[in-house]
Amino acid sequence: MKKRYYSYFMKIILVFMIFGFVLTSLLDFNRAMQAREYQLELDAMARVASQGSLVLETKLSGYLKKLSAMAEFFQEGELHTEKNMEILRNISNEMQQDFQRFALADLEGNSWVTNGSRLDVSEQPYFKNALEKKYTITDNKHSQVIENNHIFIISVPILDGKDQVRGVLYGVVEVDKFQLHQDMDGEEQKYRVVDRNGDYILRGNPDFFHFDSNNLFENISNINMSQSIDQVKARIQKGEAFLDEFSRDGINYVIYFSSLKINDWYSITVMKQSQILDYIRKMSGKDIYIIMAKVMAAVALLCGTIILFLMKEKKDALSMYHQMKVNDEMLRAAIGKSDALILIYDLKTRQLRCLNPECVEELSLPEIIENAPEQILQFLPEGENSKRQIQDLFASLEEIRGTQVFQLVFEDGEKRYHYQIRISALLDDENKVFQCVGLAENITEQLVMRQEIEIFRQKAGTDYLTGLYNRGKGTELITELLNNMDPETESHAFIILDLDNFKGLNDTLGHQTGDAALQDVASILQRHFRNYDIICRLAGDEFVVLINNIPEEIVQKNLEILLKKLNLSYGQEKTVQISASIGVAMAARDGRDFQTLYQKADEALYEAKKSGKQTAVIYGKK
Repeated sequence: MKKRYYSYFMKIILVFMIFGFVLTSLLDFNRAMQAREYQLELDAMARVASQGSLVLETKLSGYLKKLSAMAEFFQEGELHTEKNMEILRNISNEMQQDFQRFALADLEGNSWVTNGSRLDVSEQPYFKNALEKKYTITDNKHSQVIENNHIFIISVPILDGKDQVRGVLYGVVEVDKFQLHQDMDGEEQKYRVVDRNGDYILRGNPDFFHFDSNNLFENISNINMSQSIDQVKARIQKGEAFLDEFSRDGINYVIYFSSLKINDWYSITVMKQSQILDYIRKMSGKDIYIIMAKVMAAVALLCGTIILFLMKEKKDALSMYHQMKVNDEMLRAAIGKSDALILIYDLKTRQLRCLNPECVEELSLPEIIENAPEQILQFLPEGENSKRQIQDLFASLEEIRGTQVFQLVFEDGEKRYHYQIRISALLDDENKVFQCVGLAENITEQLVMRQEIEIFRQKAGTDYLTGLYNRGKGTELITELLNNMDPETESHAFIILDLDNFKGLNDTLGHQTGDAALQDVASILQRHFRNYDIICRLAGDEFVVLINNIPEEIVQKNLEILLKKLNLSYGQEKTVQISASIGVAMAARDGRDFQTLYQKADEALYEAKKSGKQTAVIYGKK
């Protein structure tokens, strides 16, 4: 009897020991899971903040590309002219969401601003950097033009045909009007941008977290952070990305600092710590105690080995469940921050699901569309064009293998919207498509930006004063023609034309008259030569013409007629006469490349000048 009671007693003790061990293990497991989930939430917050930084860097990079393309337009001629200011004002009016005004500065730092101001920027770092061929985005600073206005400045150098700095073009962005995009300030993460000095570029939503000062360092010096203000400043100055925690008015916050690679700015994302903890409690608060009760009941009924086996199975299942939930929430967070519309289409049920609610709300689409090939038309602009594109798209889904990209264009009144849809097909065991996953992006703004850049590139190939090809474009076209010529059957005349007494015209009647004379000469050249001859202005009063496929015996007569046309007079009280001298080299007889022909035509031009000007000399001919 005693042995039996002793056996029961030991079993009870064993059960309690196992019970205690399991209970303690489960409590430790609960704490570890919460700590891990908290860290995963912080990591997810850091990734979202990094995505915001990447968007901001892309926007600033776009600003630099636009300014660089514009700078090519001012390669030659005077910078400070009303014509240039008018061009910049027109561009500024078209780009109000990007730049509020532009300015041109010469090498001495004299700056003309599109709003009419005249400034001396010679001591400004962005001006000095541009003189060293550096591209600069400044910190937040006070405007010299508008009182109590904060701005930042983006500057690029203006290079001449010899790749030398001849001035600086800079754009001014008012901080109050600068936006990343409308949805950057969501309900969970509050996004703001500062420079390395702590001054705000983007302040985010003031209702969420209000700071009294315009400087981050001044604000956080008044709150309780785990790091000192000096430590925070030091890490920001080093360009480090880091997390910290602080409290204000009894509320705990998590703050993430992320540096931008393109300049010295910092993006800052703030989240209430209670939101993270509420999420963790929601995920695991009650479930863990239910599992603990089940495990303890199983310990009382089953033997030790079975209990341990079941505990292991349940722990593994719990771990997998939480990991799946965390992954699911991370996926939902990533989808919610995406500007692209994510779609899933089932070919059998013809059901279309839209995954990210933000894009669904923006496009006024339901989350689920039944009979999608027909019903989706009611959510798109009306017209046969929309109907045809959608029908063709759905009809081609069964034939997709791998990934395929479609371009759709919808017209809503006078507006055109361009969408790019990347569709991946999922195949069943019979190698048939049963489901498609699509990523739809509105690329309208991207196409508009490409068109703007292309316009600037086209303008950059034209001389701003005469409308002829400039040095770079003319050299490119002539070189291409020479490379493709047949030396046995073709003969081209390479001409250098230099104006006589042009300096005297400028000195006597002024540069405006000189510019008018250059325009007259350009007009005469365009009328005299054929459309397929290449005419360009190299620099100053020097022009190059390639007469395409002309016999050498006709060249001299042709140029004598041209010289008579170029005998021009200017002025009334004081009359100034100008003329032209011409040097000619023949391709392929005198060479097949631009440099060789230029050198020999220049030698012929020297002979023409020496013989009394207003004449044409062909290289190698007396």
